[in-house]
Amino acid sequence: MSRFIRLITVAMVVFLTTFSPVGGASAQSGPATAYSEVASCFTARGKLAVLALVDESKSLKSTDADANRVDALVSMLRTLSRYGSTGEATPKKSIEVQLAGFGTSFAAGPWRELNPSTIGELEGQAKGFAERDKASDTDFATALLGAQNEFVRKDAASGAQPPCRLLLLFTDGMYELTTKNIDRPYSRGASRTDLDTIVARGREFLCGPGQLTDQLRAAGTAIVALGLATREQGFLQSIAERDAPGTRCGESTSPPGDYVAVGGLEELRSAFDSAIAQALGGTPVPPPHPVTVCALASPADERCAQRFTLDQSLREFHLLLKLGGPGIAVDLTPPAGNTVRLTADQRSPLTIGGAELTVSALTPADLVVDGRLPAAAPAWAGTWTVRFVDTGGTNPAAIAQSQLTVFGGLVPVIEPAVPEFQAGKRTDFQIRVTDTAGSPRTPADFVRSAKIAATLTDPRGNSADIPVTPGPAGAYTAGFAMPATTVASVATLKVTLDVVTASGLRLQPRAVTRQVTVKPPSAYPTVTGALELPPILDSGTTTGSLTITGGRGGNGCVWFTPRFSRIPQNSGAMTTTFTPDATDPQRCVRVGPGQQAQVSVEVSPENVRSGVAQGEFTATLTADGESPREQTVPVRFQMDRAPDAVTQWALFLLIVMGGVLLPFVLLWLLNRWAARYLDPGQIRHAEREVEVTSIDVRDAATARPLREVLDVRSFSYLDGAPSEKCKGFASGVLSFGRRIPVLPWALPYGIVRAGGAGVLTAAGGRRKKADWGRVGFDLGQTWVLVVDQVPPEAQGPLRATVHLFVTDFHIGEKLARLLEAVETEVPAEVRNSADRIKPTETGPVPAPEAEPEPFIPPK
Repeated sequence: MSRFIRLITVAMVVFLTTFSPVGGASAQSGPATAYSEVASCFTARGKLAVLALVDESKSLKSTDADANRVDALVSMLRTLSRYGSTGEATPKKSIEVQLAGFGTSFAAGPWRELNPSTIGELEGQAKGFAERDKASDTDFATALLGAQNEFVRKDAASGAQPPCRLLLLFTDGMYELTTKNIDRPYSRGASRTDLDTIVARGREFLCGPGQLTDQLRAAGTAIVALGLATREQGFLQSIAERDAPGTRCGESTSPPGDYVAVGGLEELRSAFDSAIAQALGGTPVPPPHPVTVCALASPADERCAQRFTLDQSLREFHLLLKLGGPGIAVDLTPPAGNTVRLTADQRSPLTIGGAELTVSALTPADLVVDGRLPAAAPAWAGTWTVRFVDTGGTNPAAIAQSQLTVFGGLVPVIEPAVPEFQAGKRTDFQIRVTDTAGSPRTPADFVRSAKIAATLTDPRGNSADIPVTPGPAGAYTAGFAMPATTVASVATLKVTLDVVTASGLRLQPRAVTRQVTVKPPSAYPTVTGALELPPILDSGTTTGSLTITGGRGGNGCVWFTPRFSRIPQNSGAMTTTFTPDATDPQRCVRVGPGQQAQVSVEVSPENVRSGVAQGEFTATLTADGESPREQTVPVRFQMDRAPDAVTQWALFLLIVMGGVLLPFVLLWLLNRWAARYLDPGQIRHAEREVEVTSIDVRDAATARPLREVLDVRSFSYLDGAPSEKCKGFASGVLSFGRRIPVLPWALPYGIVRAGGAGVLTAAGGRRKKADWGRVGFDLGQTWVLVVDQVPPEAQGPLRATVHLFVTDFHIGEKLARLLEAVETEVPAEVRNSADRIKPTETGPVPAPEAEPEPFIPPK
């Protein structure tokens, strides 16, 4: 039996008339799902980041030989593009997508906002996955670590309000490794050949309490895993949902995730689109049974007909038609009006029965119909008929299917928009129901039932239901008495609308969330709510500020105690600095009634590691005539791992204070101790034979610029390089050493040799010998040119081998910058080094040795 593709509807369903409650209000709603959480977040923020993470392992050659995953990705992109570039919401909603592959490593394309101008580029990237099936591993740990870093950097570039997150993970396999002798970010200290130990460490890295999967969830990432169910995938299920038979991954279930077992390739595109549709708030209508196609001579045969009903409450619909094969047309008949025949090559807009339709083709055997339903011409309301007709007579036994998807257009609106709560007092607020244009709706004629629910949740996860009472004209009243013992400074208010349409379809609940302030009793000072600090990228600290407002009728004082309850692994201690230093009663910040004071906050991690750091600042509040009480301020920030830094100059200044001669000796010893390469086993390397002139660098084999022949797939980890700091190492023809100058204020540096051949580097301008080049101890973003042949003067280009080194994560961006540097720096360095590398037919001959730079050799 043929399965159909479910595409995402791109417009909100809008109900025509007013709304009145049927069955009253309820304080209970269904459990949150991955899709409802993403939809709720997208409604509130208007920004969504979707990262599609696609398996590239060799097994896909057999499990998905026809690259159905590519069709699924293209389908997802097209429907997301339609949704992101249309709609009545103001301001316009934005959807950004990144496509990434994983196997032995992680490789991601750039983030792109989906709209008609970018859809072509992204579809091109998606189609490239048809050939990306050569990886030997299915490394979930590397994949999710890469995804986490991409999301962190996306958040950092998005300003104060980061986008909502949806991670779609597709694979046909289990967490398996077969590649030996490479370093993985999570396997330091393990033998490169001990794959069982490496997998065990990867599972702990992913699923240990507070580890990678919990870090993703803590940052608001909804994980949806789609597994081509050719093998047991309990571990994959646990990554998405936390719990699976016999296994658990992490501690948190917020936001929830979802695992979708894809039973066959026919279901693959359907699974992708169903996940996206639900994440955007869509409700798929239960499909009818598949039907056979009609012969051209019998187009009215009922055996090839399917029917669906459009309630008068709708404004748009999205219909996917699985034709069963090429050469099959669709006869579409509205409740009132003439039948129109639709074909896969039809592109023009149509008006049928008052409905405005746009027809497009996904594949030669699929048809997509998007319909707008004007309120002024409701002739379209009622039962529609679809008949599948074999116009060419070539597919008489084909099986056809249709799928309708709708989106609820009613949303709850809170008034005031952000209610304010206070410990020991009751807060009342109103809830109205409107359509997406903001018009109030109260139509019992068009809705079978509707329920409103409201909850309040503090940062520690404690939740309370808020009673909701129906009022006149479709308004609702809600109220909650905040306990006097409440110490949280903020809480999350969530209002959910559950609707069942007149035809009996229960729409996916629509939810609105607000972060609300919870004040202490009025006599006490108040500290601003949650503190979301900027991400730390590569290195450094993160800073923010807290506002203290004096209470009514008396003076107050506030001091803070920081505590981080969850931090990324190996990030060490979090040092928090308050300015002024309000950390005890003697140094508290004093405020008068209604006065405000600012406290600057700086958080410095001992080590920057990828992940989320979260905790709370406990503010102790005092007021005239009142007992001290506490108020907790949640704090959170993200980090992206940076290489280690050597704090030489800070230590130098410290030592100088102790004497004159001793500091110089100690600094030289410090230089010698610190002169180590930073994790060379984590560096990716590629080499290419090139021809260099005084103005450019080109690939020797094709005469094309390097940027046209090199991409991220050209790189692999350095063979033979250790995965920890080291004084030197050898990899292939290159040998890396170090130099420690005698003068302690001159920094040590690395050198690279290539068996006596001439070596040039970007930092090698001052070297006095032709057979070595100068490099930094962090080899990321470094190039090395090994001269193979220098022609006689003015008789041709210099032939050489260029070695390129980049670090993991954002490798595409780093490679682009490195290639740009090579194109400008290599010709210049060749010109500058002409006096040190002599022309020869067989290879470079070093110029006579100059006096070497003085240094003390290592023991």
